[in-house]
Amino acid sequence: MKRLRKALGTAAEMGAEVASLTRGRYPGFVGARRPKALQGEIPVFVYHSIDAAEFEADLKFLAGNGYRTLDCDAFVEALAGRRPMPNRAVLLTIDDGRASVWSHGFPLLRRYGMTAVVFLIPGYIRDADGVRPTTDDRPEGLASADPDLMTWPEIAAMARSGLVDFQSHTLFHHKVPASDRVLGFVGPRDRTAPFDIPFATGDEPGEEDSALGYPLFETTSRMSGAPAFRPDAGLIADLRDAAGGRFDAPNWRDRLHGVVEERRKAGLPIGTAEAPDETHAAMRHSLAEARRIIEARLPGHRVRHLCLPYTLGSEAAVAAARETGHASTFWGLLPERRGNRAGDDPFRSVRLKSDYLRRLPGRGRRSMAAILLAKVLRRVSGRAVY
Repeated sequence: MKRLRKALGTAAEMGAEVASLTRGRYPGFVGARRPKALQGEIPVFVYHSIDAAEFEADLKFLAGNGYRTLDCDAFVEALAGRRPMPNRAVLLTIDDGRASVWSHGFPLLRRYGMTAVVFLIPGYIRDADGVRPTTDDRPEGLASADPDLMTWPEIAAMARSGLVDFQSHTLFHHKVPASDRVLGFVGPRDRTAPFDIPFATGDEPGEEDSALGYPLFETTSRMSGAPAFRPDAGLIADLRDAAGGRFDAPNWRDRLHGVVEERRKAGLPIGTAEAPDETHAAMRHSLAEARRIIEARLPGHRVRHLCLPYTLGSEAAVAAARETGHASTFWGLLPERRGNRAGDDPFRSVRLKSDYLRRLPGRGRRSMAAILLAKVLRRVSGRAVY
């Protein structure tokens, strides 16, 4: 059943991507067989986990074909017409600030003399250095292919180099509960990083173990502007009492579902929806606090740019970004915009997955068939998707 779900998920994801390609939602160079030299546009590429071999191949391709890398400030200045639109220039963005940026990405940026911007999740970044367990040594629990985030000392060292710019990915990278429908509970075998679990604002765990048993509801992005559902504190307490710290029994999830149903039958609250002013306040707080923390940790550094978690946003998110002093927001693909050119709105900046970097004009371009095959193999093997 698990293999079937993975196969169906892979087919759905790849189908959506192929549909976007055939509908012309990507910049022209992606689908062109012999694209012209890049002029008048700045492609923005997104990474998450850094695979050393793939990342080096990308940097080598850029260096060999005369491309240069920008930071966010230069990107926005070019869009606004305050500096000439550069040719053969790209912006490399890395979401989350995962450990592989320090271990793999930074040494390669230094080797090739290129720059990148990392969008941080400051609410989950640890203060001190520590020896991280390898994948084989890691106990089962909240994890993914690259779950750990860099530490503040590592981030500070990269910032001092001038090769890596650090901007905001919001305070907690939130998806939040959207209804009272309970789909499941956080368990010890869930292979998910804490910043990908939809906690209600204020419920984010200090330690991984404190997330166990937390109810998983239908979700929405915090930056969607839709009201979040706030689980009742009594429900959370009842679930933790029922779990008793024991998650080894095969029926522990059934037991917790029973707690939810008993509360419904007794007329006890499951939770409440936010009021509109609470939603806006929560969005503003997420952006302002993320900016405050990063700037406090990196003295003299300015946080002016926002990457929307899961590339999901709204006009309300853009308004909150403007109100909290940001100069741009970065999305994924947008139906009304194929690329980033002079005069384009920096609050609607679009990005491509890093797979398509080597579709840029130049020697050594990858074929589209090779790119799509590699994407399928990564998903099937369970490796980091991008």
